[in-house]
Amino acid sequence: MFSRNNNTKENYSLEQKQNSCAYNYIFYHSKVSPKLQGNGLGIAKIHPSMINENYIDIDSELKGIGSCNFIEPQYKVQYNPNHIKVLDLYEKNKAQPLNTSIYYQNERPFYT
Repeated sequence: MFSRNNNTKENYSLEQKQNSCAYNYIFYHSKVSPKLQGNGLGIAKIHPSMINENYIDIDSELKGIGSCNFIEPQYKVQYNPNHIKVLDLYEKNKAQPLNTSIYYQNERPFYT
């Protein structure tokens, strides 16, 4: 029995093409972008691709994984955050200023 050599340039380029086609199928870029709830209503989870496009590179740099990258040399990662659209569910009232009390230093406090 013979086994074929999988470490050829042709097999590598074919596997890279399959990976890019699968990536384009999974992450369909023409979809509608969702909006987050506004007015302080938070969400439980948010996908990292909504915050930044190169979240994998940032995570790899923080964990020190980029030293094992044999395809491209390690480079300095730029953090470019995406603008997340917010939809306000209700209109907030403006904050009322508090009545501040005036204390004079030359007066004695009144104890009961």
